[in-house]
Amino acid sequence: MNKADVRRLLLGDPRIATRIAETMGRRLGKLAARGLITLGRGRITVLDVDGLRAVGG
Repeated sequence: MNKADVRRLLLGDPRIATRIAETMGRRLGKLAARGLITLGRGRITVLDVDGLRAVGG
């Protein structure tokens, strides 16, 4: 699936887009709580690259 397909098939459906946003919000919140990232207005700052790599596998 390429980027155009994702936009058209997934993000084009408000129900799916909402679920993706909610899931991403939870995951980013957990990473922020662990001190791996900070969340700002429209910005994500990585604080611990090695920590993120460990979480990502």
